[in-house]
Amino acid sequence: MNLERFPEPDPSLRDEELEAAFEHLMLAVSLSYSARQRAGLKRRWPLGEAVIVAERDVLEALEPLSGLFAELANVKAVRLVEPGHEPAGPEWAGASEEAMSVLVLTARDRALVGEGLMRDVARRIQALRRDMGLKPTEILDEVYVAGLSGDDMDLLRPYVGELRELVRARQVLLHEGEPEGPELEGLSWKEYRVDGRKLKVAIRHGEASP
Repeated sequence: MNLERFPEPDPSLRDEELEAAFEHLMLAVSLSYSARQRAGLKRRWPLGEAVIVAERDVLEALEPLSGLFAELANVKAVRLVEPGHEPAGPEWAGASEEAMSVLVLTARDRALVGEGLMRDVARRIQALRRDMGLKPTEILDEVYVAGLSGDDMDLLRPYVGELRELVRARQVLLHEGEPEGPELEGLSWKEYRVDGRKLKVAIRHGEASP
């Protein structure tokens, strides 16, 4: 197999319109990241809306890809508008390049804040999984997250199921304040900084639960 000739490209299969549409898409995604950076919004934080401002032909090319843009830009809704129809106000942050602008809605309600916190916590859990030498495909027995405030607990509770799926765990248990209680004995805790919070994460795996 390794000695076979590399296949030659077939020019007849090339879709130049699709290629151009994806170039517009990648520019729009890059601008959404720049807009986030200007507003101090992490890419992992979901936002309510993004607006792409461009000429009509560019918008028509992007329309079939708006769902993919929403996924890559981590936004819940996308609007495509021509110049002169873009939103304005302090709650919008934007970036522009090559006759295209992208604006993101910086205001986040509690649901978006909670989802963003959940993704930040998931990232720390995955980091601890790697540090422990666990395979990404392994299902964790229990994950513990401590150091949360009462408000953090309220924000995270609706997303515990999604968090459990993201980190591949049978149980994710949240603890307000310092980790205490007989059920936590024997756990090895790792401390992480999450937006000014000091959170502690522990994983119980491959042993009998108390």
